Amino acid sequence: MSQETAEPGIEASAKTAEIEALKDTFRNVPGLAGAPMIMAPALAETFATHQHELGVRVHPDLAVKKFIAPFRGPRDAFNPSGDYGAIDTPATPIPVLPNMREYTPHELEVIVGQLRDMGVVNDPEPPRDVAHVVTD
Repeated sequence: MSQETAEPGIEASAKTAEIEALKDTFRNVPGLAGAPMIMAPALAETFATHQHELGVRVHPDLAVKKFIAPFRGPRDAFNPSGDYGAIDTPATPIPVLPNMREYTPHELEVIVGQLRDMGVVNDPEPPRDVAHVVTD
């Protein structure tokens, strides 16, 4: 009986892809009372590798749900605002932030004014007039 073997690089690449697919399943796992369980990426990788070694695989053609990234904020493992939804839910578009260098000075003043109103930017405090002690 002959056995065909894949090239080592391809086999390792497939294994890495399978582990990454498993790792993705540990993202915002539904928890108690609807609160998602946040898992550090290193721990998710440890769990995914363990699951892979046990023979667990992700079969995208059998999936009925998928992870839907948060519509705002960082798209990392520590943002709990992502959720799971139907497999046919469209991907969340990534917001495009404007290039502030392209704004006119007036537009920048308006933005700074809005940031001040929101308390994000504070006016610098004027230097205090203080006395200095001079010793001989």
